[in-house]
Amino acid sequence: MRRETKVYLFKAALYYYTCCLATEMSFKDLFESLAKYVNNEKQRFRLCIRSKRGLTDTGLSGGYYKDKVYFEGAVKILSLRKEIDIETLYAGKISIEDLKRKQFIG
Repeated sequence: MRRETKVYLFKAALYYYTCCLATEMSFKDLFESLAKYVNNEKQRFRLCIRSKRGLTDTGLSGGYYKDKVYFEGAVKILSLRKEIDIETLYAGKISIEDLKRKQFIG
């Protein structure tokens, strides 16, 4: 029996990768570069739009990096998941660094 692999952060990782490429590529180059990962042109176009939003000239490198920051945060939380109290983290807008101080205090 073959075991199914679950990829929970695939979409977030794809957004992250798209943001990283957007820092160096134009919209057209980005669209073409993502072809090896996303066959559907409509989905690929949406990925490019998502990472290039807010730019007046999408022919230049650069983009909107919110997805990159969110993915980095998710990876950081997952790497520390055994050391931190997840319930406290999600109780309010608190950083991991502040969470460690809160756990030390009380």
